Amino acid sequence: MTGKLFEEKEWIGEFYVPGQYDRRFPGKLTYSPENGVILSFSISASTELPGKSELVYGVLDTGSKCALVGSFNLRQSGLGITPCSGKVMFYCLVMGGFLEPDEVFADIRFSLATLQKFLFPKNQGITRNLQANP
Repeated sequence: MTGKLFEEKEWIGEFYVPGQYDRRFPGKLTYSPENGVILSFSISASTELPGKSELVYGVLDTGSKCALVGSFNLRQSGLGITPCSGKVMFYCLVMGGFLEPDEVFADIRFSLATLQKFLFPKNQGITRNLQANP
């Protein structure tokens, strides 16, 4: 995902649990610096609920594939009947492709052009102290 970490983003798409493409459902994926990655969805009565998973795949309105990493379990959350709608927060959003359910990473590399702004958001005293005491 190219862009800025401090900008809110929103996508519409179709989502499903790996191996359960026939149970796909529409949803809205949002990212914000304050709330992280959230999938809002609505599953119709004619669609069987997807199973529990730590991974959810999506195909966004831009044509991009994505993978959402985090706990997705509608039955445990009390949403075990259809129709249902709700929101689920995820730990991580991977843009540009799907991850395998058992995929393991040795390391992940990324760069932040404005690392100080990321670590010390605007209006925090720590930034002023660092600038006053070089």
